[in-house]
Amino acid sequence: MDVFFMDVIWPAEFAAAGWAVPLNRFFPASEQREFLEAPILTNTYRGRIYGVPVFVDAGMLYYRKDLLEKYAFSAPRIWPELVRQAKVIVANEKDPHLAGFSGQFKQYEGLICNMLEYVLGNGGEFWDDH
Repeated sequence: MDVFFMDVIWPAEFAAAGWAVPLNRFFPASEQREFLEAPILTNTYRGRIYGVPVFVDAGMLYYRKDLLEKYAFSAPRIWPELVRQAKVIVANEKDPHLAGFSGQFKQYEGLICNMLEYVLGNGGEFWDDH
């Protein structure tokens, strides 16, 4: 058996094309329960598992604790708070290398990840389940 590493968008396509075999006998439901549900679902196609999650991508907000403390801010919890704090800090620090927010803004998968965080984090939706 060959083993390959792939992103979560590919298991269903590889399974449908017959390029991957189900792993249920090697990765039973009892072991699958040790993982978060979403990574298991992304590796499942027509009731069979075609991948074992290696890691989970998750958006994280890193911040400069020293600058937040300097301006008596707590870590931002919502986007408007992040924007307000960033504007104050950047304006007062006068450091041309300091950005209020940095993300994955190149035209690739990272951009959609950042956009999803922003849109969904502000109560937006991309589809209507009604």
